[in-house]
Amino acid sequence: MHRVLILEAGFYLGIQEGDGERWEVTRFGVERFFARYTSEEAEALLTQTGFSIDERHQDKTGPRLWLNFLARATD
Repeated sequence: MHRVLILEAGFYLGIQEGDGERWEVTRFGVERFFARYTSEEAEALLTQTGFSIDERHQDKTGPRLWLNFLARATD
């Protein structure tokens, strides 16, 4: 994402909170790959790759906690 964004361009990132990567069968019987991160891991990945975080918040939808970030390319 950093490569294609204009410097200081903002973007939204929404990911499921969790730990690890794995294949799971969805409620529709489809196997999908999921990579989940803690809030600290997601923030570290964003800042280490040249993004600044403008806003962050969490939303609970059903059994899942979602991590939401508004960030921008800084370098």
